[in-house]
Amino acid sequence: MSGPGTTGEDLADRPPAAASKEELQQLRRRARRSPLTWLLDVRSGERALRAAVHGQEEVGRQLGKLGPGWYVLHSVPVGGTVIDHLVIGPPGVFALAVRNHLRDRVRVTRRTVKVNGRPTSYLVDVLEAPALASGRLSEACEQPVEVRAVLVVLAGQFVVKRQPDQVAVVGRKQIARWLMEQPERQGYDTTTAIHEVARRPGTWG
Repeated sequence: MSGPGTTGEDLADRPPAAASKEELQQLRRRARRSPLTWLLDVRSGERALRAAVHGQEEVGRQLGKLGPGWYVLHSVPVGGTVIDHLVIGPPGVFALAVRNHLRDRVRVTRRTVKVNGRPTSYLVDVLEAPALASGRLSEACEQPVEVRAVLVVLAGQFVVKRQPDQVAVVGRKQIARWLMEQPERQGYDTTTAIHEVARRPGTWG
């Protein structure tokens, strides 16, 4: 059976958090080989990966609420990074990055996302993958394909004072509704054609 990232894999068959789960398994294998590694850095890395897996699986469940005419691909590898969820529907194409802060306070302003009062680099970090994905899809589809960046947040307390200019920041319980409320920008044939290209590993190189 093909594993994540192998040549013959249909990305439409990949479950949520597939890449994070694989990374977690690799981390645990290294820990078994070297107990010292576990004591030094594996425990903290495993905690972060477990949170990532939980967040991506939860957002995957929320995206299951999207109706007919929508397509969702999970753990899409592009340019050395991974798109947690690639959503393709009537409003276009969206690259969703998930951040799990269920025990924290998250506050969003036009210029930053703060976690417990501390600024993060999330608004910069999440822009790279959509730009790469847009280039790959545009080349493969032989027409421009815009991929918009969305940051999906799991938080104990989530406040959006103002949406940033280049990244939409959405709570995990609102993500399906938010997507369906976006203005329609393409027809069924275009949506399906982009999905057929996006599901092929060769598109992402």
